[in-house]
Amino acid sequence: MLHDVLLVMQKTFHSKPEAERVCILSFDEMHIDRKICYDVNEDQILGPFSKVQLVLARGITAGWKQSVFFNFDTTMTKHLLYEIILKIEEKGLIVKAIVSDLAGSSTLWKELEITSKNNFFIHPLNCRKIWAFADPPHYLKLLRNHFLDTGLDLKDGTVLTKNIFEEVFKKDRGEYKLCLKLKPNLLTVRGKERQKVSAAKTLFSATTAKALLLLTENQRAAEFFEFVDSFFYIMNSPKLHPPSNKPLQAGYGLEKYFSQQEQILQNMKEEMKGMRVQGKKSLLPFQKGILISISSLSGSWNDLKNFKFSYILTSRHTQDSLESLFSQIRGAGRFYDHPSSVEVIYQLRNLLLANKLPILSPKVNTREDSINEGYLTADILKNAFAEKDIQEIHELPSEEDDLVAFENL
Repeated sequence: MLHDVLLVMQKTFHSKPEAERVCILSFDEMHIDRKICYDVNEDQILGPFSKVQLVLARGITAGWKQSVFFNFDTTMTKHLLYEIILKIEEKGLIVKAIVSDLAGSSTLWKELEITSKNNFFIHPLNCRKIWAFADPPHYLKLLRNHFLDTGLDLKDGTVLTKNIFEEVFKKDRGEYKLCLKLKPNLLTVRGKERQKVSAAKTLFSATTAKALLLLTENQRAAEFFEFVDSFFYIMNSPKLHPPSNKPLQAGYGLEKYFSQQEQILQNMKEEMKGMRVQGKKSLLPFQKGILISISSLSGSWNDLKNFKFSYILTSRHTQDSLESLFSQIRGAGRFYDHPSSVEVIYQLRNLLLANKLPILSPKVNTREDSINEGYLTADILKNAFAEKDIQEIHELPSEEDDLVAFENL
């Protein structure tokens, strides 16, 4: 636990209204360089470790985020999660939800008894519900992967495979193209390229849906692709008032859009229950993740209205900020984005003190606005000192300089 960080958060939030103290925890593992390192500050040997577990707290209504925990080769368990929740809430924060990817949460969700029919767990000290969410970009990528690899059997028996795009590419090759972003390589992504959510978002888009309808006249396929696009907008809304051409990106719960959003969520629920990946007889984890997230959004919304919430920005129920943190830590290594255990500690300290390091890893799988958000401790330090006393970090300091600076603060 980052105890000094928690003390700063306690001082910051002790006089704030409850709504600003309500938060969601996101957690995930990042692969690191498996080598033995020497920590000068602690005078100890670290490693070899292969992963680091990071936990980030983020305000659901207030625009803040903060790293609160890290450890090496540590799996998130029910016991550890309860310990983190209790430590955070001792400082005055209120944990209302958790979000994780489907791979990292499988064991934890079993421990918490999270299923498609039970989308919450009970707080370890009281009867309050804490809602579970799966990360939308992860289940969107998994939906895309299964569509490309085997195909989908929709609830009405319609079979969708990537072969449907053969006709699209054959007809959409003239001087004026309907889908400039839709290219054959989107159907052949492999390996690390499958980690990028942008490719999956381009494939399952309203533009692709229109091309399918015009060029193949397959109305059911077009409806499904547009349906997925609309659903992802609802589960990943970054702004209260959306652009006029993307009304579903509005904050969830606003009266003007709520009935339309609810209808799409319920339709997606029915679609996921009835859909099967070809060759599979039961629901796969990504389908269960979607069902759990839809139920959790509805349940948490009813819960949060007690805190006088008038809407939810669902982008705060994603792992975008955590992925940004990973990218910033990797980016500090310039051309080598597999940091050692000691480097992870130093980079994390720099982020907590100076908001972000100057170079980002090219492996950025999140939106830019998530990357540009500041960390609570760094924002407080910036306001606490005169502008002349705060220098922007242009290059990574040496280990000793970094440790001295941290100790002096």
